[in-house]
Amino acid sequence: ANSEDSEHKAFLRDRSERENEWISARKNEINQLTLKGIQPQIERLVRKHREICDEIEFKTISTKQKLEIQSELDLSERIELFRSNEQQSSICINRRNDFAHLMAKEQSDHAANLMKLKEKLMQEVETKRKT
Repeated sequence: ANSEDSEHKAFLRDRSERENEWISARKNEINQLTLKGIQPQIERLVRKHREICDEIEFKTISTKQKLEIQSELDLSERIELFRSNEQQSSICINRRNDFAHLMAKEQSDHAANLMKLKEKLMQEVETKRKT
């Protein structure tokens, strides 16, 4: 009886170990099958993510280049406008200076004529007095 009990206990122990090994093997097999099953989907998601990242990078670079070109064009237009304004300002200053010189000359000529007329008048008055 004792021998049968110990054999029975050994059988149960072996059986429990075999069941645990079988369960462990099934778990490993299920994990492997699950990984193999979802691996293509994971790879597809990774590829799609890379494509999206590449597209975002391309759009970013493209937008940056467009903004740089537009910025350069805007700057060129502003520089040209500034130069044009400077040129017009210079022309206006030159015209104003020319006009100021002309006015000064006219005033000087007018003052000279006025002096001549005064002298002439004084001479005529002097001549009339003597007569």
